[in-house]
Amino acid sequence: MPRGKSKTLDEKISELNSSIQDLETKKQKLDDKIKALNKQKQSLLDAANQEKLQQLQMALAETGLSIDEALDKIKNL
Repeated sequence: MPRGKSKTLDEKISELNSSIQDLETKKQKLDDKIKALNKQKQSLLDAANQEKLQQLQMALAETGLSIDEALDKIKNL
């Protein structure tokens, strides 16, 4: 059974270049998605840290300690 005409080297190279370009495009899209997700994650981490700082500030206000006093107490533990 005849196999048909085999591809030339130029055709094979062209196909490989096309495959490489397709993968590079997919990789770029994934990199962009990862970057966007990392920004969302950082935003949530910043919000969580801000919340903790507010809780700390409220606790200091309730105890009547200044920030310097609280730091001194923590350092002397």
